[in-house]
Amino acid sequence: GSLATLYAQFGNKEGLFLAFMQDQHDRFVREMRPTEPVDHLPLAEAMQQIGEHFLRRLLQRDSVAFYRVMVAEGRKVPKHLLHYFSVGGAGQVYDELVSQLKKANDMTTDRILVGKALKIPSLDQIKAMEVPAPQADGSPTPPVPAPVKKPAMRITLTPSARAASHITLVQVYLDRQNFSGGPIDGQFGPIYQATLKAYETAYPGVLSFLNGEKPKALTEMGEAFTSYTLTAEDFRFISPGLPDQTLEQLTQSTFLSYRSAWEFIAERFHVDETFLRKINPSIKKPDAIGTTFLVPNVIPFEIESSLAEPVRPPADPSTPMKATIAQGTRFLIRKGETIIAQLPIFTARPGLRGSGNWMILDSILRPSMSTTGELANPPKDPALAATMTVPSLTLPAGPNNPVGLLWIHLAKLKGTEPPKPLPYGLHGTSIPGLMTRQESIGGFRMANWDIARVARLLPAGTPLDWE
Repeated sequence: GSLATLYAQFGNKEGLFLAFMQDQHDRFVREMRPTEPVDHLPLAEAMQQIGEHFLRRLLQRDSVAFYRVMVAEGRKVPKHLLHYFSVGGAGQVYDELVSQLKKANDMTTDRILVGKALKIPSLDQIKAMEVPAPQADGSPTPPVPAPVKKPAMRITLTPSARAASHITLVQVYLDRQNFSGGPIDGQFGPIYQATLKAYETAYPGVLSFLNGEKPKALTEMGEAFTSYTLTAEDFRFISPGLPDQTLEQLTQSTFLSYRSAWEFIAERFHVDETFLRKINPSIKKPDAIGTTFLVPNVIPFEIESSLAEPVRPPADPSTPMKATIAQGTRFLIRKGETIIAQLPIFTARPGLRGSGNWMILDSILRPSMSTTGELANPPKDPALAATMTVPSLTLPAGPNNPVGLLWIHLAKLKGTEPPKPLPYGLHGTSIPGLMTRQESIGGFRMANWDIARVARLLPAGTPLDWE
């Protein structure tokens, strides 16, 4: 392809380099661990297998070539390179070894007190601790000490989830802090880097990887992934297997539900649907009660309760809130002078731009969407136009309504005039993964889980400005 094609895809040379790093990272991590599980092995054997397999993978020709590229080009993006190695292959081996040590010492955290001795048993010691076989002569088996209670086993990750676990862990943490780059996708790319940089600017040092060690904030949060099992109640919001419907057919519905369990789970756990399918390759019948999905460990957007009233908080003069739309793509929320949220936002209506002083007004829960009943291109003859009518159509509420599950009115401030709601507003969407590519007629759109956060944080009357 041409340079124009490359820059359209990756933005610039740095974006191309980061994409290359991500691709090589994913391939390396997929092949880094032993092909057979080691959790059932004694500690010494498990650690030896992990170390030997990692070393063999590290010394392969393509790994050495990749290392040389990193040394030659990494000086141009040193911060990205440090983060890559901290959360990449070396970081994953470090975490695996820590996990084995914690298991052997009945530890539930990474904290080691001064003076505590870690138990690293040899193979002979492990064999000596095995339960003895029954006596051949029928005599009683010697008493065996009660087994030490081990921590609950970690969720088994699929290869794709394991390869993306460290990037996903950081994405999950950022999402929990209301700093989102969009649906979680496990990708080490420009959007991920920009979101991480914005958080590090607002909260310096919180996510610093020192000497390859995981930051305390990530350790305390837990794992990158958890699991979710579909219940009968979930299918109040899911209508799987529906054929494609015309606009007229959709207006006959009473609720625009999720069209599949994939869609429901993706929105509930703020995850890109393609990534969700990738980390759940064995799910063949997703639209069934009892199906269990591997999902990012975010605070879920529960459609049944996340929009329970009252949705909006009361205004608090002692801690004034302020909203900003920056470069048309980032929605910033400040409490006083501190940025407490950064969420992606995109213009749905072509050509819509903002400037000056605006205000965030009241909101509508579970909005419907109606046509005006006016002709799009009426004839110039008024008499002829009067004879031509178009029926007004209304799309019912639901997660697949084009304006999502929540609408927030906006107003432009004009002198001393009372603020009046504009015909376009701040709203959710039915296409969180396509917001940047598909146009609509609503206004400024966000993922449903993000517009819910905005509503919970901002009282009516909050000032909105533009950068």
